[in-house]
Amino acid sequence: MKRSILFATILVASFQAANAADVSGSWHVTGSIADNPIDTTCTLTQKDNTLTGTCVRKDGKSADATGSVKDDAIAWHYNAEYNGDPITINYNGKLGKDGTITGTIVVDPYNAEGEFTASKK
Repeated sequence: MKRSILFATILVASFQAANAADVSGSWHVTGSIADNPIDTTCTLTQKDNTLTGTCVRKDGKSADATGSVKDDAIAWHYNAEYNGDPITINYNGKLGKDGTITGTIVVDPYNAEGEFTASKK
């Protein structure tokens, strides 16, 4: 009985890992935040459900990014500055069947919101 439960647990874990999205790579992120266009490249590395990487804005400024992946749901964030004030840019999206990530952006602490699309480079 214990072996059957252990086998079933391993089988389910293997199935879930096989179906998890793998978003490692370089992504071109476009969209807008409060009607301001964004153009960023995020290079992400996925290990299990954890994301790490770097995002580089069009102006050349870069920031370390961290996040997570669960099934087709992907979230990452990085810290930046806006007019000298610290901000956190939060991306929450889903990996589509076409290979793009689409979702929303929220900038804390301003609660400025927008939408984005990320395409693998």
